[in-house]
Amino acid sequence: MAVQESPHFNVPAEISRFFATVCECSPEATVSDPEDKTYNYSIPGQVVTEGDWLINTDSYQGCHLEVKQIPADKMLRVPRAIEDLAAGITRSLSDLKRVEEETTFNFLMVDFDMPVTLKEISSVLPDSFKIGDPESGNLIKDEINKKLHFWKWLNPDKPCTVPFGATYSAGGLALIIDQVAQKVLLVESKGRKGAWNIPGGSPDPIRDRSPRDTAIREAQEEGGFKIEGGNSTACISGSNGIPSQSCSSSSFTNLGIFY
Repeated sequence: MAVQESPHFNVPAEISRFFATVCECSPEATVSDPEDKTYNYSIPGQVVTEGDWLINTDSYQGCHLEVKQIPADKMLRVPRAIEDLAAGITRSLSDLKRVEEETTFNFLMVDFDMPVTLKEISSVLPDSFKIGDPESGNLIKDEINKKLHFWKWLNPDKPCTVPFGATYSAGGLALIIDQVAQKVLLVESKGRKGAWNIPGGSPDPIRDRSPRDTAIREAQEEGGFKIEGGNSTACISGSNGIPSQSCSSSSFTNLGIFY
């Protein structure tokens, strides 16, 4: 989707403060998707590729900070600025107007390119970022995009919806075989008459805690029946849906869970 310049929306105050503290400037703002209210914020004049803005938001009401876009001479300001950004996001959740407009955030995610050293991580992340608690904060290792994502859940009034052990590109596919009739279940793609595929799709951040959950839910929704039991017999990963290697169910993209 093309990114459109949009000078007509208000930059959240907490993001403006982060840019003022770290970069001593106001952010240059663009919109990715007006309907999903997803926006991108970068340093004016800085050349960035899609997905590498200093700060961007997603349709899950997440706020993402890309560490590599921070100027090297400003890094000492970053831990305190991240702490203030998180505190500002939490305060914004009490702003009823912003909540109704869905311009608040539920979590903050700080992204590092791999390889990265513990010293580099500790020089950026404030101590309030904890690893190992799937309900309040954790680490996601994204082997596909070669990134480490450290996230912190900030909304005390909502249960954590960050997908467990996955990035947002993870998905599940269910291969359902009728061994008596020697048939495989396929579903017709929406909007593409005559295009038939194995049932599957992207994870639901609230209902799915694993690719297995995604595979079962999608098969039930698209096939119109209930699946009981079933064991995972294989798992593959690949690029653009093409299997490339065997993997464990903790991998991040193009997962196929077969039943």
